[in-house]
Amino acid sequence: MPQARRDSLAGPRPTSWQTPCPPQSLRCCPPPPRQAPGPAPNASAMTWTVERCLREDPRLSRTDLDYLKEWHKKQPHLPPMTDIQFINFLHCNYYSLEKCKVCIDKYFTMRTHAPEMFSNRDVLLPVNAAQEQFTLVVDIPKRDCNGYRVIGLGLQPAADLSALVPERAALVAFAMIDLLVREWPICPGYTVVMDAANLQLGHIAKTSIPLLKKMLTYVQEAAPIRMKIVHVININPVVEKVMLLIKPFLGEELQKMLKFHSGSMESFYEALPRDMLPHEFGGTSGSAVEYHRKLFKQLKEKREELIEEETLQQVNENLRPGRATDAGEVFGMEGSFKKLDID
Repeated sequence: MPQARRDSLAGPRPTSWQTPCPPQSLRCCPPPPRQAPGPAPNASAMTWTVERCLREDPRLSRTDLDYLKEWHKKQPHLPPMTDIQFINFLHCNYYSLEKCKVCIDKYFTMRTHAPEMFSNRDVLLPVNAAQEQFTLVVDIPKRDCNGYRVIGLGLQPAADLSALVPERAALVAFAMIDLLVREWPICPGYTVVMDAANLQLGHIAKTSIPLLKKMLTYVQEAAPIRMKIVHVININPVVEKVMLLIKPFLGEELQKMLKFHSGSMESFYEALPRDMLPHEFGGTSGSAVEYHRKLFKQLKEKREELIEEETLQQVNENLRPGRATDAGEVFGMEGSFKKLDID
């Protein structure tokens, strides 16, 4: 996750697990002019070419693209990459070639060493298809006032969690996010809304600490997106327990992005007006579940591509220059972990 601008929003007084955010980060990009929320581009209808990306993002350069391609040729352990993938990494790392190289290596390495989240991605497999009823990934049609894409993440109401497999649910969610990234490789930024309304102790009891650590490490160090801010809404006591447990895995940059909202959540609606949000988020614009189902349908249409990637988008540790790595080293985990302690 690259450097990002972070806006300071009014919100409830932080508790022991909330980190106050300064008015503006010392490591940030100039904020874009504020504008009224508007529709996101019809990304699914776009054809992204090198020429189009260079035209729409003036800071991208063909010289940098060629440099990365030459560097990539000297990395025998990395899989083949397309020009659009290189551009995506350049863009999300704010055109820093060195950071881009590190991010590319981590991206493929982490996905290779986390098979529970990135392998067997056939969405028609019964265990994967069953997770659609639990996950909630929402591509909100309108952009926010900064022109950022707004993504909603959460859980659907569920009385019976017997079919929930957290590793497979994470797989489905990441596959959906992959789809969104490909639709808009030079997206100026992502505003994330995490809805905790349906989070239960039952979800947490089925989730392992290693899985949470892998997910958070990947998002913070390897995901090729410009994440700007994360709104956590509908906070409940379960959220407080989870935050206390995962805070050691949250880097300073991500902690500064987090904004917590409860009660009337007026601070949240000041940032994202109700008329752009789905009903489940307290808005008046459509259904989050329907948006989620639409995205899952697109995922099924891309089924063959997902299956093909399992063999084409992984590192070969036998060819890595120097010393091979493993999951423990990649994700910084030593020893063994048990289930989350939620006493």
